[in-house]
Amino acid sequence: MAGRWQDRPVRIQCLQASRPFIQGMELMARADLGLKQEGNVVVMNRRLKEVLEAQSRALYSQYTDDLQTMAGVVPEEVRWLATYRDAGWAGPDRRFWGRYAVLTDAPEIAKRWIDSETQQQLMDWPEWVSDETPVMLMLQRGKTYMRMQMDRDGDTATALHALGLFDRASQRAMEMAAR
Repeated sequence: MAGRWQDRPVRIQCLQASRPFIQGMELMARADLGLKQEGNVVVMNRRLKEVLEAQSRALYSQYTDDLQTMAGVVPEEVRWLATYRDAGWAGPDRRFWGRYAVLTDAPEIAKRWIDSETQQQLMDWPEWVSDETPVMLMLQRGKTYMRMQMDRDGDTATALHALGLFDRASQRAMEMAAR
């Protein structure tokens, strides 16, 4: 689906996964908010961060053990681990920090973007979405993005929750830019 969200271009797709850490179907959304955002924020579940860290170690080992140069492309998600720090701040419930990592180069922007309502939506998934289901929500380059593994065919409840979260994140980014 492609169209407009608050007069901004948006694309939402559900298709075969394009990333190796997502199995089966992947729900993706992107809204070009046209923001002049200074910082970048990536929210992902902790299990996904562990998977990406293992992938990062394997890539590093591959290139250093064999004395190779890095001719291949390093996945964007692996670069985030090196570029952004895992921010944390007082306020969110410890269960939130147990389930999610917030990677950013701008902790104050992350803190404002992932407000209490967004945190609540991140914690209140339908019951069949586990702590290990790959979920990413991003604010980068003036755009909001979401990627999520869809574990069940025809899972309307999860898709609607995910799109509600994406809508909330996009709205929150627009509110922050207006201030």
